[in-house]
Order: sequence, then structure tokens, then C-alpha cells
Amino acid sequence: MIMDLSTLIVTLFITIFIFLIANFHQRKKRGLGEVSLIPSTLIQIIALVVFVVLAAHLISTVTG
Repeated sequence: MIMDLSTLIVTLFITIFIFLIANFHQRKKRGLGEVSLIPSTLIQIIALVVFVVLAAHLISTVTG
């Protein structure tokens, strides 16, 4: 299945949004000994990898 350009751009913005939410969650102050249940660093890494793959796909789609 081939993504059209609008779907690709929307997906890029969604990955940026997910990265920013995970970044905000990671920087939130917690009490001493309090651990978050969601690994926000892992979510950030996955969002960055997906963003890079989609950006490469965008470049290949635009240039032909």
C-alpha cells in the first residue's frame, strides 16, 4: 500500500506530537523514589526512528 502525500505529512506531524508528549512526560517533576510506568525515553526513540523513516519516504516520494 502506497501512502499519498497528505497522509504522509499528517503521519509526520503525529510522530512529532507523540515525541513532544513523551518529552513533556519525561521532564515532569516526580517525588523521590517515584518511577513512571511508561518508558518515555523508549517512546521518544521509537518516534524519532519512525520520523526519520517517514522523512526518507517523503523525500523519495517528492523526488520520484
